[in-house]
Amino acid sequence: MASPVFARFLLAAIVAVYCFGAAPAWALKLIPFVAEFEPKGQGANKTFRLENDTDEPSAVQLTMVRREMTFEGQDQLKDADDEFVVFPPQVVLLPGEGRTVRVQWVGDPQPAAELAYRIIAEQLPVELNKDAKPGASVKLVVRYEGAVYIVPPRAKGDAFVESAEPMAQQGGATKLAIVVNNKGTAHQALQDLSLTVKAASGKSVTLEGDKLEGMLSQNVLAGHRRRFLLPWPADLPVEPVTVTMRIGGSS
Repeated sequence: MASPVFARFLLAAIVAVYCFGAAPAWALKLIPFVAEFEPKGQGANKTFRLENDTDEPSAVQLTMVRREMTFEGQDQLKDADDEFVVFPPQVVLLPGEGRTVRVQWVGDPQPAAELAYRIIAEQLPVELNKDAKPGASVKLVVRYEGAVYIVPPRAKGDAFVESAEPMAQQGGATKLAIVVNNKGTAHQALQDLSLTVKAASGKSVTLEGDKLEGMLSQNVLAGHRRRFLLPWPADLPVEPVTVTMRIGGSS
């Protein structure tokens, strides 16, 4: 299930510059960034809040997309508007205004495993300020992506290290390539993580904290596999290894 640690990594902001000049800062808040829906009943309805924290009006469009994840961790998104009802799908936020948006799941009421989606709040490149001066300006288009999960009863993540091996990189460096397989029915956040790496010669080290940069607090969707590349532990010879993973204090 989602956690405060994992939630910090679920917000993506993409800023596109359309022309040149100066522009006021623009800020959009989407609350919450992570939401879990039940597949049917009252829990299939949730509300989100959009907030415009600037002194400029903004038009915002909301869309829903289905989310899959590649072996390297990149999102693959497909339109899923037919599986949700979003009302209203477009809003105009006045300066400092907040609006509530209702989202209802109308897809499969009995999924076998958790389904992952994203709710996208995107500023539309529409000039709403009638007092704006003509001439060159910058229009910042901000796109925020929150996480949405359709969670069936008793869904639970079950991630484990499927394989681990040395992997040579260009320039002569060696990485520790770890494949994590989540065979569970819910996503698994790799938080409070530690790895015990044991070399074939018998020596072992435990990796925690900043030694797990790029893996710590990452997400593995239900039924997905992900590969992570970590620096090879300095205290271990480069040889075959086995890796034991502990998440949140449990193996």
